[in-house]
Amino acid sequence: MPETVWGQTLQGLIGPRPAWHLVWGRWRELEIHHVDLTCGYLPESWPHEFVDALFSQVILDLPTRLTNDLSLTLSVVDESQQHFGDRPENVTIEGAKADVLAWMLGGVPENTSVRCSVRRVEHTNSLGSRPGAKRRSIPLILRS
Repeated sequence: MPETVWGQTLQGLIGPRPAWHLVWGRWRELEIHHVDLTCGYLPESWPHEFVDALFSQVILDLPTRLTNDLSLTLSVVDESQQHFGDRPENVTIEGAKADVLAWMLGGVPENTSVRCSVRRVEHTNSLGSRPGAKRRSIPLILRS
């Protein structure tokens, strides 16, 4: 595709987007659903550039998805810690950046580094409705 075309606006299902956004969307879907196949490809297999770019996008929306009665602390191993909310009930999610990203996206494969500590949370949600998918049960704290 000629370089000049990448900046052109295309009409997508969710509105107008630049042409290059289509490539990013396909890459995102490919990486995420490759993990869903449960064939040994884990979030830790994701390229670092992919994790960094998607993490910065997903975390922007996270406060709007947090249920009103909880606070959330995300702790990325060897990086940073971010806190959302001011409620006394706190959930802490800790792990490698790719694994924390997988948790934010709604699916945590069994063999990941994500650890969750929760105070006073009664409801849980077992993620992964696909047959044969082994997912860990984590607190139901995010809205879709």
